[in-house]
Amino acid sequence: MELDQLRYAVEVAKAGSFTRAAKVVHVQQPAISRGVRALEEDLGIVLFERSRRNVVVTPEGREVLARAEEVLRLASTLRATSERERTELRGQLRFACASTVAASILPLAIEVFLTRHPRVWPLVFTAPSTAMLDPIDRGELEFGLLFHVSKRPRELSERVFARVPFRLVVRSDRRRDKATLARFIGSREVEDAATRSYPTLARLKKRVPQASIRVSSNDVGAHLAMVRRGVGVSVLPEMLVRDDLEAGVLADAFGGPPLVFPLLLLTRRGRVLSRAAAGFLACVEAALT
Repeated sequence: MELDQLRYAVEVAKAGSFTRAAKVVHVQQPAISRGVRALEEDLGIVLFERSRRNVVVTPEGREVLARAEEVLRLASTLRATSERERTELRGQLRFACASTVAASILPLAIEVFLTRHPRVWPLVFTAPSTAMLDPIDRGELEFGLLFHVSKRPRELSERVFARVPFRLVVRSDRRRDKATLARFIGSREVEDAATRSYPTLARLKKRVPQASIRVSSNDVGAHLAMVRRGVGVSVLPEMLVRDDLEAGVLADAFGGPPLVFPLLLLTRRGRVLSRAAAGFLACVEAALT
């Protein structure tokens, strides 16, 4: 059974003639006859009583053709919907990301994305990374952008989406103060209580042996505020602290090239991202260049 066969049969019923129906659908009359005959064979009923003068719908054919019209209307709606979806994105885009991503990378990416697709509503969920894995796995969130993931469920796939530069920052007037440098503001131990490795802290301890984690938060805004207050040092995305570094408000505690950490993209294995998600990730990628 094909849509063209249904369309031919409906037009024959309306026109009362194979010849007139052929003119309506702009095909040759023999093609109309073959299509209707194939449909009748497929359904196992006779749709029309044929004579030289006209064509009459059989009692069995009336119900079938009524349903055929419904199918054709639905097919038309489906085509219109598909065409709209190809040209216009809309609705919610629900995803997870680390607080550091939300504060540093997303503002520019969302600005560009909403300019292109004003009818999409990004819903950004930030929480400890361990709390975001199950919603991604269940399909409640379409993807996650995270810097640190441990014990990833098998149902989730993970790939390095980008490599992001970070800086270990300190308030400029405290850059040589050992007490300030020794107070490391951590986040991984909040993101994942099982974390046992802190590479940046290990590097800092080579310079300041007494350095240790003295306060922890997975809120990047809190990190930045504490560093500005002179509470301690923190590893923050270069994009987030660039203006403060250039203005001399903050300083790089290490100096030299930035630290680089992989930004991971997590999705449910085998899931095809929506066009909205793919378009948004393209904007994120552009914001990082």
